[in-house]
Amino acid sequence: MKKLLFVVFVLMLFVGWTGVFADADYSEVSIPSTTREANIPAYFLLPKGDPTAVVVLIHGHHGNHNEWGGYDIVANGLANNGILVAELDFPGCGASAEDFHLNAMSYMCNDVLDVINYAKETYGTEKVGAMGYSMGGRIVSQMLIEDMIKFDSIVFVAPAVSLADIVIMFGGQENYDMMKETIKGSDDMYPFPGAYGEQLLSNEFFNDLEVYGEDMAELAAAKYDGNSLTIYSTNDSIVSPSVSQKCADAFGSTVITENILDHSYNFYGQDPATVDALNTAIVSFFTADLSK
Repeated sequence: MKKLLFVVFVLMLFVGWTGVFADADYSEVSIPSTTREANIPAYFLLPKGDPTAVVVLIHGHHGNHNEWGGYDIVANGLANNGILVAELDFPGCGASAEDFHLNAMSYMCNDVLDVINYAKETYGTEKVGAMGYSMGGRIVSQMLIEDMIKFDSIVFVAPAVSLADIVIMFGGQENYDMMKETIKGSDDMYPFPGAYGEQLLSNEFFNDLEVYGEDMAELAAAKYDGNSLTIYSTNDSIVSPSVSQKCADAFGSTVITENILDHSYNFYGQDPATVDALNTAIVSFFTADLSK
């Protein structure tokens, strides 16, 4: 029976967590895309000995493979516990040589699948876990809906599974509609001045976002029978707390909330105790769940 918890420290009891840099091998690999002529920048942290599973850490919109270092505590914690960690840069992000206008949901979902398949073929891992942060949570959900892969364990961190929330992120409905209509049916890109630099948004970007409505979490949960953990901040100004909770309810997730660190809490937050506790919970959850 999945339990609904609102305190992180229960999860911290599941496994030992050293909190030190992993004794693991690190490698950067260019993986050929199966959907286009491009290479996917991928990064692997391989624990000593045979890995028990692989966990792919999926970054958010306009982020990079390790969220500018924010994933490192989780990655090293997983490797310390015998789990292979996979990360990747989506088109136009991090070390990607592609333009951001290729940063569309369909491409990103396929890139995640390509990286997972590479990990399974190269390192012999069978069990697969996924952590989706923000837009990464939407990617996990879409992959489930479209039967792209069977995940064995999932962590959602403020999952952006509501189109209405994404519309707000892009300046509200009027601005979103204006951008979409400006490039509709063309190969042009709309230059959106995002918080972390200009984003070239394509017609395909908008079309992909609108494939699934506000019931995306329910559609995804119907395709998943494993355990999940959902973490969110009750003062999140990017992904509404109600959206994260709705996703958690759909999946029957264990839930951890905090009320200090807004949307970037457990990766960039300035409250060390909260950051350490949330990252520890993620490591503990995956380690316990993937050892079953």
